[in-house]
Amino acid sequence: MPERLNGALSKSVDRSNGPRVRISPPPLILFMYQNKKNFYIFSFLALGIVILCFAILLMQKYYEFKLVKQVIIEKNYTLTHVVTSTIVKKEVVPIVYPTTTLIFTGDIIPARMVNYLMTQYNDYTYPFASTSEFLKRADLTIINMESPLTNNCMATSTGMVFCGNKKFVNGLLKAGVDVVSLANNHILNYGVDGLNQTIKLLKENNIASVGINNIVYKNINSSTIAFISYNDISPRNNYISIIDEKTIKKQIKEAKEKSDFVVTMFHWGREYSTKPLSDPPIALHDPVTIGRLAIDSGADLVVGNHPHIIQGYEKYNGKYIFYALGNFIFDQMWADYTKEGYVLKLEMIKNDIDSFSFHPVRIYNYSQTQFLEGKEKQEVIEKIIEY
Repeated sequence: MPERLNGALSKSVDRSNGPRVRISPPPLILFMYQNKKNFYIFSFLALGIVILCFAILLMQKYYEFKLVKQVIIEKNYTLTHVVTSTIVKKEVVPIVYPTTTLIFTGDIIPARMVNYLMTQYNDYTYPFASTSEFLKRADLTIINMESPLTNNCMATSTGMVFCGNKKFVNGLLKAGVDVVSLANNHILNYGVDGLNQTIKLLKENNIASVGINNIVYKNINSSTIAFISYNDISPRNNYISIIDEKTIKKQIKEAKEKSDFVVTMFHWGREYSTKPLSDPPIALHDPVTIGRLAIDSGADLVVGNHPHIIQGYEKYNGKYIFYALGNFIFDQMWADYTKEGYVLKLEMIKNDIDSFSFHPVRIYNYSQTQFLEGKEKQEVIEKIIEY
């Protein structure tokens, strides 16, 4: 080794009790120091190695980050949560409850002139020709039918003993009728046999009969709706449900325990009166008293008929009582008010009435009902007074 290098890179250790020891630098340092070119090559090589290691580390972190964000969907599994490097706030989706629509009509008589004209036209859907499309769009359509449907019913234009041709059931089917109240003063005009024929015919066509000392339950949109109906007009007969306070309380209590919403219907009140009044001995009970009794007993809705004229309604203890809807299909053409009525449409959400609307009608040609529009419609709506 040259003397200069030896002097610069080595040093002597003086040991007092021994010989001098010379310490030499490591060979790599000695190699770089001997040649500047070697020094630069080694430096660049070391820097390159450092950069490469750093790049590899960055790539590794990148792919780890990307892998965490990737959503993997496997067959027969649903990925419910996606894990990322940041916290994702879960979106709250509001619950949308279905709307259940109920439609009620006024009095319907498939007898006398109505039956006579249907027979002449050989069309037993004729009375519903203009209204069936609207009626059948409801989830449940409910009517009051004031006549039995019997075999060998003779077509007549007069009289007070009512019967209708069994083919009238085709009109009910066209209108999408689901529940028929038979608790009225004319359903027994052809005796118990006429009543039984009517019940059997309706059942064969999947239409429920109510008002025959029974409760009807309908399941719709995950809810159960109960229907009960009573008659208060003479002649009163035990083959059909008649107004009796103890019976009303008992049946409503039973219906309330087995359903989510209870509808109580009544055939009551003084004929041709714009106010709900009793009329002894024909109509024994005061409609206001009985309607409120039904609500107090647990009914969620009360709908009345029989007066053949429009009466008003009230909200009592948070529940509605509609006292009379007027005529819907009838042959009383001798006065404007007996040719008029309205269809009641209610929309329910979560077993409660969300809204209701009135759809005025007028009867033409003794038998066919049509919806009113414009000024005529408004004139009828103004008659539906809230008490």
